[in-house]
Amino acid sequence: MQIATSLGSFNPKYDGSFLTVEETLRSAHEAGFRAVDVNLCAVLEYKGYFLSEPDWERKTRKLRELGDSLGIVFNQTHIPFYPQFELTGQEFEHAEEMTMRAIIASGILGASWGVMHPGSLSDRNWSLKDHLERNVEYFKPKIEAAKKNNTGIAIENMGCWPKSKYFRMYCATEYELCELIDALNDPAAGICWDFGHANMNKLDQVLSLRTMGKRLKALHVDDNRGWEDDHLPPFYGTVNWAALMPVLAEIGYTGDLTFEVLNMQKFPDAFRIEAARHILEIGRFLLGLKDLGTSRS
Repeated sequence: MQIATSLGSFNPKYDGSFLTVEETLRSAHEAGFRAVDVNLCAVLEYKGYFLSEPDWERKTRKLRELGDSLGIVFNQTHIPFYPQFELTGQEFEHAEEMTMRAIIASGILGASWGVMHPGSLSDRNWSLKDHLERNVEYFKPKIEAAKKNNTGIAIENMGCWPKSKYFRMYCATEYELCELIDALNDPAAGICWDFGHANMNKLDQVLSLRTMGKRLKALHVDDNRGWEDDHLPPFYGTVNWAALMPVLAEIGYTGDLTFEVLNMQKFPDAFRIEAARHILEIGRFLLGLKDLGTSRS
């Protein structure tokens, strides 16, 4: 099991400007990480991201070459997310094109999984049955594209936002995620579990992990205080890491610990690498908790 970090943790900088993806990769390397998650969502967040350029495939290969030279593997990616059941016209077409580019880029980078969000409607009268059917329809071509590019799609659990129009998100529970993965019925489809989202939803995450079992393929490791998606480091919030880590061993999880901690963005440049090293040390401690659970079983 590798300890990885999202390259999105390094952007934006303290002054609001952005590092290039190559600069974030070098920053992760300097901090000691040897596995990274490429935040391909950035293609919909700011102009000039490599995935939006005409020569994006060449630039993706160059990024892979840089990773290889640094001894870094791209263990997973985050595919762009957007309100896929509510966007229309050119906005939807653009988002879909960037999504397909991201899936191809995931394969070029050698990522085992590209993480995607399920779709939800803001209509408060939606049904689980309708959402299951619409998400199966949406994800099937994405999974076929992933298989053609030697990668997979890991669908992420969602946090609920009481103050938002998306007050109840589809796949906010492990049961909805499992139903969706079982309906897709493809080895290239799995689950990415975000501990922070689950903590917002007040889930019993020990039960969640056991329910998902072998469907679990990837993780977003982050913490919060139970109300907002703070993306804090573990032990800075209220997630019970000591109870959860041994369960990963119990269910035979073979993926990585991939941090999605965003508080590094708040640090001045002079402290950012040290902050990242702190996250890496927390990861090593978490692996110790997982191994402790194995030794007791």
